[in-house]
Amino acid sequence: MSITLLDYLLSLKNQDTKLVIKDTEQNYICTTFIDSALYLDSDLLKRTVNRWYIYGGRIIYIYLDEEHIEPVIPVTGIELNETSIAIDINDTVVLLAQVIPEDATDKSLTWLSTDEEIVTVENGLVTGIKDGTASVIVSTVDGGYTATCEIVVIDGTIIPVEDILLNDSILEMNVGSEDILLEATVLPENATNKSVFWISSNEEVVTVENGVVHAISEGEAIITVVSAENFDIYKECGVIVRENPQIVHVTGIELTPNTLELTVGVEPQTINAIISPENATNKSISWSSSNENVAYVSDEGVVIIVAEGTATITAITVDGGYTSTCEIIVNSVEPIINVTGVSLSENSLTLSTSSEPVELVANIEPSDATNKEVTWSSTDEQVATVLDGVITVVGVGEATISVTTVDGNYSDSCVVIVE
Repeated sequence: MSITLLDYLLSLKNQDTKLVIKDTEQNYICTTFIDSALYLDSDLLKRTVNRWYIYGGRIIYIYLDEEHIEPVIPVTGIELNETSIAIDINDTVVLLAQVIPEDATDKSLTWLSTDEEIVTVENGLVTGIKDGTASVIVSTVDGGYTATCEIVVIDGTIIPVEDILLNDSILEMNVGSEDILLEATVLPENATNKSVFWISSNEEVVTVENGVVHAISEGEAIITVVSAENFDIYKECGVIVRENPQIVHVTGIELTPNTLELTVGVEPQTINAIISPENATNKSISWSSSNENVAYVSDEGVVIIVAEGTATITAITVDGGYTSTCEIIVNSVEPIINVTGVSLSENSLTLSTSSEPVELVANIEPSDATNKEVTWSSTDEQVATVLDGVITVVGVGEATISVTTVDGNYSDSCVVIVE
């Protein structure tokens, strides 16, 4: 999983530890302490931690990727400001679409008319073409959520509302139960204005929005649907809300796995908590680590390795106080020893066209550097070529053979003269 530099720093919990921050190419960025690092440039704090390791128990080397983590906020729904509208032929009306949530990353929309011979729509602008009924559908590109508005196009004749029908006249609900949708049918079907609005007589007991009834607390209320054209036309539905009597208590908890053996620098690991029974009402858990200098655990059971050692991760259920543990064993990793230089066994050679291949030896400094990879090159392969340090004469002239370290980009060279 990806973690930002800021999130990683926050996980270290005020340790007095020195940080050396580099990029993945080993280029130095800065040296600081944890408390000071929290005030680094915000763009740097958003960069992804590629890996880290602890050296000597007091210095943490952190390597950052180039990219930043930018949160993607998905669309969860969409609403239109109208669900039904009556317009005249050649009249226009603007439908307003509200994407949920307001700060969704991709708020792109597509608009569609179910019958373009009756109604056309472009970016929410609806135009009546001829007498009839059609629906305008708006869809989110992200998630494919939709909202619909029924458009009645008339030739100027207003058809009044005569009645409203409800699919239920009484509802019984429990506190916390799923919402119930009341469906209102406006008559006649070709009424000019089929818009309605909804009212709850007691919003401390139930609320209603677009016919969706939500139970709040124990009690009774009346849901009323009213014609927007004629307030004398309405229907009512009684609602009785009871307390939910059934609370299922927790009887136990088990962590999987119950043992983890990891290495310093490993990515954060998730511990799964299985609560019994599965339908327990309150599944809240509190997490703790016996040694946060070795392993830190988040409120979601994600373990972040800090240093070599052992720690016990404990999960306790809020309901009943049942506990389960996971033993964490963290092993150290060998520190990375960076290259500080390179030198060739020869810096000049004079050869003839009949000379046998000659091997140059590249001496890496220090001798115990972690990454001793090098690359070789010749300035003139018509004079001499080089492969893994072995020089082969090709023709008369002068060429410079160079060696460069992969770690640190240090280099040395040898001038080859072929007579």
